[in-house]
Order: sequence, then C-alpha cells, then structure tokens
Amino acid sequence: MPLQRRLLVLLVMCLVFGDKIRENMKGEAPVDLLMTVFLVVGLLSLVLAHFLRKRFLSGKLRIPESWQAQTGASSNKPSYLLKYRSAIFIPMVIPASIGIYGFLLFILGAETWILYMFLVISAAGLVYHRPNKYEFIDWVQKEKELIDKKKKENDPPSHKAMEDLTGRDK
Repeated sequence: MPLQRRLLVLLVMCLVFGDKIRENMKGEAPVDLLMTVFLVVGLLSLVLAHFLRKRFLSGKLRIPESWQAQTGASSNKPSYLLKYRSAIFIPMVIPASIGIYGFLLFILGAETWILYMFLVISAAGLVYHRPNKYEFIDWVQKEKELIDKKKKENDPPSHKAMEDLTGRDK
C-alpha cells in the first residue's frame, strides 16, 4: 500500500475510532512535552531524509548489493531501476513516520489539530521526496557513464593500440 494511503488510514482511524481508543487510555501523558519532542524529531527526520536522498542519488552513499538483490529478487526489472528504487525507498519512508507521531499523540490525548499538523507535515515530506522523472533520467545517465567508464578500464587494449604504443608491426 502506498505511503500516502497509510496516512489516510491513520486519519480515518482517528476520526472514526479516536474517542473509543482515548477512553481506553486512562492516565495522563505529558502530551505537550511529547509533542515538542516528536516535532523536533520529525523535522530532523525530514532533514535526514533530504540528506540521504542526495547522498544516495549522487553516488556518494551506496545501497548494499545484497539489499538490492533482496528487493529485486522477484522482479525482472533492470538493475538501474532497482538501484534507483532502493535509493529513494529510505528517504520516502522517513517522512511517513512523522504521521505516526501525530497518531500516537492523538491516542495519548492531544487535540485533533495536532494530528492534522503532523499528517500534513508527513504528507508534504512524501510529496517532496516522491520519485521525479527528470531526476531519474539524470541518475540513469550518470549510472550509464559510470558503467561505460568501468568497462573501458577493464577492457584489454586492442592489438592496434599496442602497435601504436610500441611502434612495431606484428
């Protein structure tokens, strides 16, 4: 299920079953303190997601090959598509956690607007980090250049090139 739908499910659960869930949660929780902590953690999570996305897509940080193999084992998709999907997966999941913070606060007795605020921040993070067609095209071109460069480094020199270097005919 896409991450946006999960946020919608959280919202519907809170609106439909929120009062019943809150009745079962007897006791006082420090909602103001938790809201501050969750808000700071959520904003830092957005910064972390942005940083990870840029690092993954620039090639400075690589997803382990074993994890890529696990995520793409059942599909016949090209390796560059699996690498891109792996590179954007983690930065896409991080903003979704912010909506869960709002859900927890709502369950603990926070007001409804706090739930809405966290869900909006989460949805905005998901929209910002969604896959981008132009970014994908640039990334595929960089991957192709990297593969071509590795092939040239690993190819043995041709006989003609060796003759030119040594100045001898065969």
